[in-house]
Amino acid sequence: MEQIRPVVAHHPDAFRATPLLGAMCGLRQGDSFGLRVQDIDFEKQEIHDRQQIKLIDMRPTPALPKMRKTRAVPMPDGLAHVLRTHLDAFEVLPGEHTLSPGEGGLLFSFRERKPLNKNYYSPTIWRPALMAAGLPVIRSNGSHALRHFCASRWLDYGVSIRAVSEYLGHADPGFTLRVYTHMMPKSDQKARDSFSNLAFE
Repeated sequence: MEQIRPVVAHHPDAFRATPLLGAMCGLRQGDSFGLRVQDIDFEKQEIHDRQQIKLIDMRPTPALPKMRKTRAVPMPDGLAHVLRTHLDAFEVLPGEHTLSPGEGGLLFSFRERKPLNKNYYSPTIWRPALMAAGLPVIRSNGSHALRHFCASRWLDYGVSIRAVSEYLGHADPGFTLRVYTHMMPKSDQKARDSFSNLAFE
């Protein structure tokens, strides 16, 4: 968190929530760009990942998430506060608030009121934020690192590998286990404690 906080702080106000969606909900960058007001359930504290913004013929275009897999992800209180603040300060893109991919309701856009373009965002917002935070601009510090941080945080707090897999939008929990098994907390003491109250005298 000591690295993520300054990166977030050096984002312009209009885009400050985008890295938090990766760090606190595990959303991919394109999924964060594609978040719409109708995808946020403040009552149930859930983010519904229903679309991404991807480049098609070099144009940022709404599309289904990777592997066409939609999902609901728990939304922490802190992120809910940031998103409410964002919605109070910035207008969403106009258009029908459909649940299928579309621009209507998008939280994040550039001055031209168009969806975010990763080819613009990365060099003009993400990389300068990294440098301002004193972090090297290298591949391992790309926005995807926010997903890894989120997954490791979930695992450290005891969220099951199956749930983490679902939240990240992986097709197979086995893949999630292979990627993150080194981040899972050690279970040696838990294994001992599981039998601590049993006597065999």
